[in-house]
Amino acid sequence: MGSGAVGHRESAAANGAGTPTGQPLPILVHARDIVDAYAACDVLVLAGETGCGKSTQLPQILLDNRRRTGVSRVVITQPRRLAAISVAARVAHERECELGTQVGYAVRFENKSGPGTQIRYVTHGVLLREACSSSTASLRSQEHSAFHLNYDAVIIDEVHERDLNTDLLLGMAKTKLLERKGSAVAKSDAEESFKLVVMSATADIAAFTDFFSAPCRPLNGSQRQVHPQTPLVVKQLIIPGRAFPVERLFTEEPVQEYVNAAVTACAQIHADEPFPGDVLCFLSGQDEIDAACALLKDHLERYLGKKRTKHEVLIMALYATLAPEEQQRAIEPLPVEVRAQRRKIIFSTNVAETSITIPGVRYVVDSGMCKMRVGTSASQSSLQIVPISRAQAAQRAGRAGRECAGKAFSLYPERALFSVMPEFEPPEITRCDLASAMLTLFALGTDVRHFDFMDAPSAQGVQNALELLVDLGALDEHCEMNAVGRAMAALPVGAMVGRAFLEAMRAGCAQSMAMMAALLSVEGNIYASVRPERRAAADKARRHEASALGDMISVLNVFEKYLSLHPRERGAYCRDLFISARTLNAARAAYEQLLKLQQTRTVRQGANALCRDVYRAREPSWWSEPAGGPRPRMQLQRCLVAGFSRHAASLLEAPPSSRLSGSPNQTAGEFAVAPSSSFNVRYKGLRGGPELFVHPSSVIHWRRRPPHCILYQEILITSKLYVRNVLEIDSAWLDEATGS
Repeated sequence: MGSGAVGHRESAAANGAGTPTGQPLPILVHARDIVDAYAACDVLVLAGETGCGKSTQLPQILLDNRRRTGVSRVVITQPRRLAAISVAARVAHERECELGTQVGYAVRFENKSGPGTQIRYVTHGVLLREACSSSTASLRSQEHSAFHLNYDAVIIDEVHERDLNTDLLLGMAKTKLLERKGSAVAKSDAEESFKLVVMSATADIAAFTDFFSAPCRPLNGSQRQVHPQTPLVVKQLIIPGRAFPVERLFTEEPVQEYVNAAVTACAQIHADEPFPGDVLCFLSGQDEIDAACALLKDHLERYLGKKRTKHEVLIMALYATLAPEEQQRAIEPLPVEVRAQRRKIIFSTNVAETSITIPGVRYVVDSGMCKMRVGTSASQSSLQIVPISRAQAAQRAGRAGRECAGKAFSLYPERALFSVMPEFEPPEITRCDLASAMLTLFALGTDVRHFDFMDAPSAQGVQNALELLVDLGALDEHCEMNAVGRAMAALPVGAMVGRAFLEAMRAGCAQSMAMMAALLSVEGNIYASVRPERRAAADKARRHEASALGDMISVLNVFEKYLSLHPRERGAYCRDLFISARTLNAARAAYEQLLKLQQTRTVRQGANALCRDVYRAREPSWWSEPAGGPRPRMQLQRCLVAGFSRHAASLLEAPPSSRLSGSPNQTAGEFAVAPSSSFNVRYKGLRGGPELFVHPSSVIHWRRRPPHCILYQEILITSKLYVRNVLEIDSAWLDEATGS
C-alpha cells in the first residue's frame, strides 16, 4: 500500500474512524485497491456493504492520495439533507477541522462551505442547481452539454434510491465524460476533468456498470451523436461490511393499524429485552411519528408510571424537518454511565435507513411502509403510503446490527417480502411528474430527446411535463426555453411554485409570495400533531390565525406573525398555537434565500418577461383597491392561480343551504362555531380525474359553507383521494391564467 493510503488510515483511526470494537473500518483496509481502481478508470462503481465506512472514508482516501488520484476537491451527494449534514460533521471531526472550512456541506436553503472547502457533502438537488448556475455561458451550445462542475471527483452516494435528481446526475455525468473522451478542448479544460464514483450498499452494480460502459442511448431511439462514442473505462469494487447478525422476526398475518402495532412492539421490547439497547422504529411520515411518540408516552406512563417512564425511556423523533439540534440529539448516543438503565426509542422516517448510523441501536421495528410520490402529470401527482422494497427492508433490519448482534421486528409476514414488496424501489423518473426534471435539462441546454436516461421515462410522462412547462410559460410553442423558464430553473422550488413567485414579482407582492413559496416548499407540517384530548384546545388556538380563504392563507398568517416576533418569543407562540417551530424555522431559511434570489439578474429578467398589463386590462379594480382592503390576499390568490391552475377543482354538489354565488371574500366563507357536519362534499378536478375530498385537517372544514372552487397543493391517497393545503379561488381567475 502506498504511503498516502497508510497515512490516511492511521490518522483516521486516531480520530475515531473505526468500528465500536476499535477495529479500523473495512474500507480503510481496501484503500490501495480503491486508489488503483480510481486512477485507472473514468467511472468507479463501488458496492460498499453496510458499515464499511464508504460515505465518510472514500472522499478522504481520494484526497489524501492526491498524487495518484489527482483529487484536490471532491463533492459527495446524499439523498437527504440530514445525511449530508451529519456525515459532513463526522468527517470534519475526523480531520480535526471546523465544519465549513476544509469539510463542509450544502443543502437546500443552507450552505456551510466556502472556496477553500476540499470535501463538500451536498444533496443531489444542490449539485444540479450548481451545474445550472454555472452553465449560462453554454446554454446555446450545440456541441457540448452545459454540465459544468468545478470538482476533481464527483461521488454519488446511495445511488440505489434512484430519485429524479440521481438519474439526472447519472445521465449528465455520463454525457459529459463521453464528450471529454472525444474532445481535445474538453481534455485541456481542468475544470471539467472530473471522475465519477457511484456507490451504494444495495444497488445492482452490474446494471450501473452496463449503463456507463454502453454508448449514449437517446430517449427517442435516435442515433444522433454529439461526440465520438469512445467507451468509458468503468471499474467496479465490492467492499465488505462489518455487520453483526440480526435476528429477523415477522408477524404471522398483516397488521391493519401499523402505527398502534409499532407502539405496542416498542413497549414490548422495553419490557422484555435487556439493557443496553436502543430501539429504532420506522414509520412513513411526521404525522405518524408525532402520534406514535404521544401514544407510547401514554402507554408507558399507564403501565410503568410517570416517574419510572421518565427515568428509563427517552422517546425521540427523527425526520427531515426536525431542527438540526433535535436531529443531533436523536443521533447522539446516551452517556455510557446511563445505558444500563435507560434506553432511547426513536421513531424515524426512512432518513435513518442509509448513510447515518445511530449508535446504541440494537432493536429495529419496521412498519414496512413509506411515503412515495406517484403520478406522471402535475394534476395527477399524489403522495401515497406504500409498502417498502426488499432492499429497504434489508437496510432497515441492518440498522440493528451495526455495533453488535440485534433483532429486527417486522410488522408484516415474511411472505410479504416476495408477494408484496418489489426488489428495489421503482426509479422516481418512471413514476412521477417530470416538469422540474425537464426544466433542469432545458436550463442545462440539453435536448431532452437525446438525453441518456438509465431508465427512460414514459413518453406520456415527458409529454405531460412539456405541456405543463408550456402552460406555465417556461417554454415557447417550439419547446425552446425562454427567460421565464430560466428564472424558474434558478429557483430552488417546484415549477408551479416558481411560476407563482415570478407572477408575484410582477404583481408587487413578492415578499408575501416568498413566504408562501417557502411554506409550500419545506418538508413537514406546520401544525404539530396533538393527542385526541388536546385537539379541541389546538383548534381553538389555531383559529386566531386561521383564514376562511383556506389553508395556504392560514399558514401564511402564522408565518407572518412568527417572523414579526422577537426570536425569544417565537417558541412560546408556537407552543400556544400547537404549531411546529422546526418547520417554521426551515421555512424562514427558505424565505431568506428566495428574497436573495429575487435580486438576481436571471430571476428579474424572468419576472420582467411576464405581461402585467393583462390584469389591468381585464380587471382594473383589482389594482385600484384602497390599502387595507382584500387586495394583498387577492393578489396572492391570483398569483397562485397562475402557477397552480392545473390543481384547481370545483364543487360537485352541496346541500341547498350551502349554495352561494359571488366572491370568495363574502360572509359565506366565515367560520362556523363548530366544524360543519355537511362537509363530505366532493370536488372534481377541472381537467377531469377522480372525485376529490378536502383533507380532514383543512381549515375549510370550519367554514359555514364549502367553497365552489379551490386550488390544492397535493393529493394524499388513503381511504379516499384527499386534497391538502387548500385555497379558495374565483373561477374567473382561472380563465385569466389560462387565457380562455
